[in-house]
Amino acid sequence: MWIIHELESNELLRNSVVMFTDAHDIMVMANSQELCSLFYAFDCDFLISGESHFFPEPETEDRRLIRDYFHNDHPAPYPNAGAWIAYGWAALELLRESVAHAREIGSDDDQLAIQDVMVVNETLRIRVDHDNLVFKSVVGNIDNISIRGSSIFDENLRRIPVLHFNGNRHHLDFFRFYNDLFTLNRNPDLLLRVVETAAGAYVAYDEGRFALTEHRSPKILFLLSAPSGNSCLMTGDGRVVTISPEFNLAAGHHRVDGWEIIRTSNVQTVLQTFFPDETFAFLPLKTRDICDAHLRASTTNILEYFYNL
Repeated sequence: MWIIHELESNELLRNSVVMFTDAHDIMVMANSQELCSLFYAFDCDFLISGESHFFPEPETEDRRLIRDYFHNDHPAPYPNAGAWIAYGWAALELLRESVAHAREIGSDDDQLAIQDVMVVNETLRIRVDHDNLVFKSVVGNIDNISIRGSSIFDENLRRIPVLHFNGNRHHLDFFRFYNDLFTLNRNPDLLLRVVETAAGAYVAYDEGRFALTEHRSPKILFLLSAPSGNSCLMTGDGRVVTISPEFNLAAGHHRVDGWEIIRTSNVQTVLQTFFPDETFAFLPLKTRDICDAHLRASTTNILEYFYNL
């Protein structure tokens, strides 16, 4: 196991705080100083990420006992080996024991082996991040993760230090969307929100008119705003909405430089022209908004519209 070799051959690593994560489905959004401070607050030797679902599924009585050992009333009680932070020497001890245990039982599942060893290890102070204070898994939290400005928050409005998508290809669209808009292009002042009524209905553009719907689709509206005080309405499939002085509607892939621009302070009034009895809310993007509305495919359009507001 390469990480064991690195820890065995590097004394500096063994005497440092080290963090391990999966690769393609992890977003690290805190710096090393923040991550170390969070780790120190747990007062432990090894902190492993937690999730709401016990995996692998228990197929034997021994594994059911392991599941029961970790079960508690916190939102993420079960260890997930896809992310952990620890003192290097502690990580080396736990990983050595886990590899030996995996060989003994004939398993190639690292998570199963680490869970088993965590139960019987008596020398290390091991804790599960069962409140997701460092590591946030999307398992069981798909509706609790939102983009507010250029940061990602949980349901308690805490910035998420490390976000784990657990290999879900559909939810990885969230990862790619965020990366395209904020990591690669560095737009901390870009603000994109979903448009809903106070009752929770979405507003959609459909063939020259606005309609209310309960379902997310590429037709639902998003409000793109800039620090200039200008905004525009756009659909999930990347079309910007034009509203003429006579309140005729059109949508297309074109430059934002005319009837597309709405003063941010006037958007509520403009929408109430079409729905006089409704009050509108402009809400942070959630994972399902991005995935179901196909926003991932519209990042180039979003950036073009933003730069012209």
